[in-house]
This record gives sequence, structure tokens and C-alpha cells, in this order.
Amino acid sequence: MVREHIRLALILKQWINDDPRFELMAPVDFSLVCFRYNPKNMSEQQLDTSNKRLIESVNQTGKTLLTHTKLKGRYVIRFCIGQRTTREEHIRRIWNLITEKTEKILVK
Repeated sequence: MVREHIRLALILKQWINDDPRFELMAPVDFSLVCFRYNPKNMSEQQLDTSNKRLIESVNQTGKTLLTHTKLKGRYVIRFCIGQRTTREEHIRRIWNLITEKTEKILVK
């Protein structure tokens, strides 16, 4: 089960690396992936606000629960794979939800 969760985390890592709107914020050694939305045209304060809004928007759907932390003073999204029955299709669905909600994020 642990190997499968690590494999899924590495798939998510690749999706994050492939999307220029996001950046990986910590090494992916186990099943925890730390990343943030970063379109490269915002201040750190705007990035924090955007990422908070993104987490709230995703969590309000009731389809998953994302958490956050601060790494080197930056607000970071935590995506933890821990349920024993989690499969790649679940990770894909949540990633699609995250990217869909990202398109609606606006910082004023």
C-alpha cells in the first residue's frame, strides 16, 4: 500500500511539473505532495491569497480535503494520499478539480 501511495504521489508530482501554473514546493519522498499555484506574475501576498482561495474552493465541493502549511514562509497546499483504496483515477479526478478551480481564481 505504501509503495502504491508513493507511486501515485510521483504521478501527481509529474502533473504539477507539467503545468506551468503550479510549482512543487518540497521533495516528494512519500505520499505527501506540497505545491502551490504560481502563475509567475503575482507577489508573495497575492500568491498566498490565491492559494488560500484555491483550497477553500476545492474543499467547498466536498469531494476532497486539501490542507496547507507554510514552507520557508510561503503558503503551500498539502495533498496527502493516505486512504488504502486510493487509485490513480481518484488522484486524476482531484487534480482535474484543482486545475478547474484554478481557472476561477482571481486576486484583486
